[in-house]
Amino acid sequence: MIFIQSGYNGGFSFGNNLGIKYVLKKGDVDFFWFLNNDTVVDNNALTHALEVFDYDNKIGLVGSKILYYYNISTIQALCGCKKIIPWDNNSFKWISFNTKDSQNCIKSFEIEGALFGASIIARKECLIETGFFDENYFMQVEEDDFCYMARKHGWKIFCCCKSMLYHKVGASTGNGTIKSFFGRKSLRNNFKRFLQTPCLHLRNRIYFTKKFFGTFYFYLFLIINFYLVLRLIFGIIIYDDEKLKRIKFLLIAVFDGIRGKMGKPEWINS
Repeated sequence: MIFIQSGYNGGFSFGNNLGIKYVLKKGDVDFFWFLNNDTVVDNNALTHALEVFDYDNKIGLVGSKILYYYNISTIQALCGCKKIIPWDNNSFKWISFNTKDSQNCIKSFEIEGALFGASIIARKECLIETGFFDENYFMQVEEDDFCYMARKHGWKIFCCCKSMLYHKVGASTGNGTIKSFFGRKSLRNNFKRFLQTPCLHLRNRIYFTKKFFGTFYFYLFLIINFYLVLRLIFGIIIYDDEKLKRIKFLLIAVFDGIRGKMGKPEWINS
């Protein structure tokens, strides 16, 4: 195993691209596996996934069935989401999210959306043609961008049900806590996680929509998600600590996305 010390935290895309460039210089590689460090991999996960590439030489990306490490009978994501429709928040929901693993999914199938970033296996030619990961995102939504670019270049994306791994969840964002207000319960993020989800996620989705879908859908996204921002602010007021700081950074994130101020945000370590 080779560790590459960058001396700089440039985010998920930056780290992946650093590894890609190093491996390509070495030369002898056909596939890349982008794997979260908070996962435990089934013994045959890679073998099963690589078999899918043999179906069609235009299959560029393959994802895995992601189960919770601490609840292995529950699916976190069956590879990813079915479709990417930026102005439809439901389209970003992962396939079979939080459902019991019935083990009925045996055959691999094509998806039109994006793969879950915890496990993406890429054909070298797809990776080169797609142009690596967009480092403007820092973290969150970069896998959606990567998969969308792959499909734009004519590559297919498949889900391999037999390829399984177990995700410990929250290595980079931490875990939330359940809080109550007059009997109404809500899963709330700690402050560090809040800056990444929803702040970074919302900023990056604004950028993603503007990048790929043009002015009309960009403004449609903003109009639709204005209600989401109000809901987030309402939730902060009711449930969270550091209310003013949270609202401040949420609004900064939105305006950063609108004006295209991307990369690692200054406020991420606030």
